[in-house]
Amino acid sequence: MLRFNSIPWVLFLIQEFRKGVQIFLFPWFRWTTWQLPLILCRASSSLALFLLIVLTNTSWISDQSQARLQNPEERARLLQGTGVLEAVEKDLANIEMEYSSIILPFMKAHPNIFNPKVHTLQLYQKLVAFVMAYSFQEPLDEEEDEEEPNPPVMVPLADLLNHVANHNANLEYSPESLKMVTTQPVCKGQEIFNTYGEMANWQLLHMYGFAEVYPGNTNDTADIQMLTLLKAALQATNTEMEEKLVLDQWDFLCHQEVVGEEGAFVIGWERVLTEEELSVALQTRPNLERSVPSHRGRCTLKNLSMDYLIVKVLLEGKWC
Repeated sequence: MLRFNSIPWVLFLIQEFRKGVQIFLFPWFRWTTWQLPLILCRASSSLALFLLIVLTNTSWISDQSQARLQNPEERARLLQGTGVLEAVEKDLANIEMEYSSIILPFMKAHPNIFNPKVHTLQLYQKLVAFVMAYSFQEPLDEEEDEEEPNPPVMVPLADLLNHVANHNANLEYSPESLKMVTTQPVCKGQEIFNTYGEMANWQLLHMYGFAEVYPGNTNDTADIQMLTLLKAALQATNTEMEEKLVLDQWDFLCHQEVVGEEGAFVIGWERVLTEEELSVALQTRPNLERSVPSHRGRCTLKNLSMDYLIVKVLLEGKWC
């Protein structure tokens, strides 16, 4: 569980990666002592082989699927419109910035421990993904004193349970313990499922590399980039004056924090989850308002046909 910047953990894993002698000693030592420096010392090289297996063993993926995923063009085609590509692009940019500005200078300052030719950006990317996929944060308490020491903790078996939207267990936090508690009776042989939060399939795919089979994920959404709406509105203009009006109105909405270049309108199963933002954005542009029927309370994943025009405009960025 991480309550602070993950960079120190990744640095530790980078050092571990070059040794590779034993597996799974780290969680075992965590049960025998609470002194983190002693744990790091005694458990050196305990994670390396495990990481090597996780990051290099692709035998569980079929040859056909593996080839499709490794082909950049095919991967981009399969993920188009999901939001995953944009999220990964942003992640990679942040990781590269961290590596160049923090990790690389630190490694150069400690040449007896790190070798930049071995501990490359590519390795750092893999280990960041590993840390982010297998760590989680305790929800922040508004009354909690941020100045109090609250070090990270390794919790054995915390990642044992899989996630589904219709879960039957919850993770509960207290000052004394971390508990996984069932929320309903569980029969013998029945799988216990945790929840990672109310996450759409694209978020699960981005963060954890899997998605729930339709229609199992009741938290699934259709996310439409706000910039797509702007492009559609600009496409509907006929004069430079109309185009300027749309851009001025967009700037006004950005200033009011109603829309943003990285924002999205989120459509859930039962309702528009960003209904206020979508309503204000549509009402602010006369051109769009005249051409698009009212969406309020009707544009959902269950019944997109009732507002087919608005969905077509937003998804395709063009007018019928």
